[in-house]
Amino acid sequence: MVNASKVLKARKSKRQPLRLKHKIERKVREHHRKERREKKSNPQKYKKRDPGIPNSWPFKLQLLQQQEAQKDAAAAQREAARLARIRSRAAARQAAAAAAAAAAHGTQARRDARRKAAAFAPLAPLLAEADAVVVVVDARDPAATRCAALEAALRECGKLAVLLLNKLDLVPRRVGAAWLAHLRTQLPTFPLVATEGGGERILASLGAVRRGGEGELAVGELAVGVVGFDRVGKRTVLHALQAARVPGVRVLPMAALLTPALQGVGVNDVMLRRGAVELVTQPELVVEAILERCDRRSLLRVFQQAAFDDTTDFLIAFAAKADPPLELPRRKGQPDVRPAALAFLKRFSAGKVPFFCAPPAADGADVHAEMLQSKGDGEEDVVVDSAVEEAACVMMSPGTADEIELVDEEFAAEDMDEEEEEEGEEEEGEEEEGEEEEEEGEEEEEDDDE
Repeated sequence: MVNASKVLKARKSKRQPLRLKHKIERKVREHHRKERREKKSNPQKYKKRDPGIPNSWPFKLQLLQQQEAQKDAAAAQREAARLARIRSRAAARQAAAAAAAAAAHGTQARRDARRKAAAFAPLAPLLAEADAVVVVVDARDPAATRCAALEAALRECGKLAVLLLNKLDLVPRRVGAAWLAHLRTQLPTFPLVATEGGGERILASLGAVRRGGEGELAVGELAVGVVGFDRVGKRTVLHALQAARVPGVRVLPMAALLTPALQGVGVNDVMLRRGAVELVTQPELVVEAILERCDRRSLLRVFQQAAFDDTTDFLIAFAAKADPPLELPRRKGQPDVRPAALAFLKRFSAGKVPFFCAPPAADGADVHAEMLQSKGDGEEDVVVDSAVEEAACVMMSPGTADEIELVDEEFAAEDMDEEEEEEGEEEEGEEEEGEEEEEEGEEEEEDDDE
């Protein structure tokens, strides 16, 4: 008898209608789509939970501490990277701003150069035409705005050099009077008087120099030229002198600009000429040079700071006192004081720091009662009344004047061309004389033969 359990059953066919097959595939796709949608809307439901460290794990406490330290280190690294990105973006913005400022200053400098070329006369022709030269100096630092080479050249040529003290309203009255007394021991010096008749008094005093011993006027008019460094007030002086009418004295129509021989922005450019601070390559050195000249007590009083040891300490305190305070970046663990140095120089360049330089012989004595008599008319000088108080100013030692080139290249080239022409004419004259002598010698020989 056949065992029915051991009889092989016929295998069921896997064939199915296409309608059923496509229906199953559609249902699967819909199910997967619902799962994806659910995972997006509720991700916490499908997030695998960290089972943590089992309690039976050896050294579980040390492992937890190690994981916490790793988390803190990663957080600190992320914060450091964030601060580095902020600093890099700030440095990039500063570099872009500096480049834009330099480009703008270059364009403005070219414009100013063209304007100055049109507004000021060349120095060499003016010195050649003028009989008396008025050198305009800044009362805040007269020593830095004088020109020893120019004064020496005028003395050698026998021309009169006169100093005119301008911007007396920016220094205390006692300081202005002391500078007048000091400068008059070296050269005739006049203050720029804002009242009417000030220019006439100066021109009358210059005209008196042209008088002879018996009071007779010298032959010809006295030509007066005005020279000075940038930002000393040459045009103001020129307009005041041109408005005056003095017989025998004429003022040249344009002033001449004294240009420093060394290019770049230095201490005098920042303090007296509103130089572009952005072009200073090492502002820390310029600040150090300024601080060396400042009286320590007056400097601390004006800036309301505590005592400091060096330039870096002063700039750090200056950055903290600024409004708003300056955040100094750090380099190799030390604060970078360049932004503070630029801000300090900008205050000086903008004229926001009142200062004056004490004359070399100033001993604190009041010189108001010893006002010198002006040369020529015998009237007392009228010093510009100044409301500036010494307690509100930084007292500094006198600066050093910048060297200049007295002879322009174009003017020197013209002189050389004229000299060459004169030498050529002299050589031609000598050749003609030699030919005439030879002809005379030949005629004498013919007479002897006859």
